[in-house]
Amino acid sequence: MGDSIPTDAELLTVLNVPDPLTLMIRGHQCVERVLNLAISETLAEPHALEIERQTFAFKIDLAVAIGLVPKDERPAFVKVNRLRNDFAHNLQAAFTADAARELYRSFSPRLRHTLGKELSEFESALHLLSACLAVLYVGLSHKVQETRDNRVREQVIHEMVQAVLQERALPVDDSETNRKIEAEVEKQRDMRRSLGRL
Repeated sequence: MGDSIPTDAELLTVLNVPDPLTLMIRGHQCVERVLNLAISETLAEPHALEIERQTFAFKIDLAVAIGLVPKDERPAFVKVNRLRNDFAHNLQAAFTADAARELYRSFSPRLRHTLGKELSEFESALHLLSACLAVLYVGLSHKVQETRDNRVREQVIHEMVQAVLQERALPVDDSETNRKIEAEVEKQRDMRRSLGRL
């Protein structure tokens, strides 16, 4: 996977491993990489912080502070990080039914809704862990997409304002302006997809 975020195929490979140790370590890596990207995309000067060198706990607190992660979702990330640390540093670590229950309870109501199942509906603790990691990853990747789309919107609006100022006339139809903005955002999104990016 390198230093970039995993492709969809790589993520699915990680999420489908039958070993809880590998799933926890690799799944955490996937979540952390997309968290790094989400923070970097949001900050005006991400290199000033060297986000990759910061602890996961700091990154989560920063993500909450800048509005990437809602405050009530912080406990889920903290729990995943604790589980990962247990697996990384304790040879006897196991993902038990109790650990699965604690992880599920750390999820906010919105995250539980996104999981789409009650705790008792998961066929195993491993399947719950896989689903939880997927929900956290996809939520952060959505934030990356949203940030990029907003940046494109701002640029398109800036260009439209400059064009209007040069003509010394105001646009008459706001709905037409909105259609132009959204069409440009969609065009940029399609270009990123074709290049294999988020």
